[in-house]
Amino acid sequence: KKITNNIKLNITTPFGTIVKNINYDETIKDKAPELKIGLILNNIFRVYLSAVEYKTELFKIKIITGNYEYLIPITDNFRFFAGTHLGVFENNMIYGAQAGTIFDITKNIELEIGRLYSKYKKDVEINGYKNGFEYKDTIAIKNSSSIYTGLNFKF
Repeated sequence: KKITNNIKLNITTPFGTIVKNINYDETIKDKAPELKIGLILNNIFRVYLSAVEYKTELFKIKIITGNYEYLIPITDNFRFFAGTHLGVFENNMIYGAQAGTIFDITKNIELEIGRLYSKYKKDVEINGYKNGFEYKDTIAIKNSSSIYTGLNFKF
C-alpha cells in the first residue's frame, strides 16, 4: 500500500507556535489474512466475496470486494485465472484486477498463487503527541499491488 503523509507539526516555543509541514511517501508491507467465500461455476468461472483487514500503528482499514474470475484449465489439476473485483473501502469504491495460478493438492484443497492490483484513495486524519510535540497528519492511502499465496478449501 502506498501512503502519502502530509504532517502538520506544531512546535511550541517561548516566542509562539512554529508550524512545520512535512510531506513524504512510503510503502507499507503487510501479511493480513483474507477470507474468501464463493462458488465455482462449470469449472471455468469463480465468483466470490472477499474480506481483509489491514492494520498499522496509525490506522486500520477493512476492504470488502465482489470478485469474478475466468479459470483457464491447463491440466486436470492446474489452471490459470484472470478476473476483476469491485467493492468498498471505508465508504469509498475500490476496483481492480487479479491473475494467477491454482494447483489442486487434493480433491478439496487447492494452492493458489496470484497477483492483485486495486485502485482506491482514502484520506485519513491522525492527531496526537510524540516526543512532547503535537502533530496532525493527513495520510492518503492509495492503490495497492500484492503478490499472495493461499490455500483454498472446497466443499
